[in-house]
Amino acid sequence: MATRYFNPKYLVHVGVFSAIYIVVFLTTAALGIFGPPFLFLGWAIGTVLNGIVLMLFRLRAPCFGAMTLLGLLEGLIAVGSGYPWYVAPLTALLGAGADAIAQRGGFTNRTLNMIGYGVFAPWIALPFLPILVNSQAYFDMLYAKARNKAFVAQLEHYLNGTTVILWMGTLVLVGLVGAWLGNRIIAKHFVKAGLVDT
Repeated sequence: MATRYFNPKYLVHVGVFSAIYIVVFLTTAALGIFGPPFLFLGWAIGTVLNGIVLMLFRLRAPCFGAMTLLGLLEGLIAVGSGYPWYVAPLTALLGAGADAIAQRGGFTNRTLNMIGYGVFAPWIALPFLPILVNSQAYFDMLYAKARNKAFVAQLEHYLNGTTVILWMGTLVLVGLVGAWLGNRIIAKHFVKAGLVDT
């Protein structure tokens, strides 16, 4: 039985699953070359697929702090690729929320693990939070930095305060779907094969 307290060996799982997680998102986000709607579609697909990844991660690292560290690492990678600085601490905070929810079920309750991922999933939308405060300043900043100003113009067409909130809510739902799918696949394939314990 794996410990419910953080163990240094879990750092390996954090590193491995973080790498898988980001590769999945980078791959699906590549749909964005066809325009903003496809970027959002890619993020949604990535969120579903990563539900499988993170449900397996939760079983491999059943302790408080695992999702927090994974969230911090993903946030730092995002900031390094150009996301605003606040994405890193907020993503870690969402990871801590996922940890807290999973902890209530001893990290083995599939429903609570699923809900935890639903809480974590909207992190990808965090860069859009300034739109809720001052959308004009946000898009002025994007225009100033962007090489593809036509893409920014399309993004501005789709995003406002209401759509940002709806997008974050959609990511919660998509995350729940992905986690449910992950639980099904794990139970059907990994558990039966003896690769993980529940």
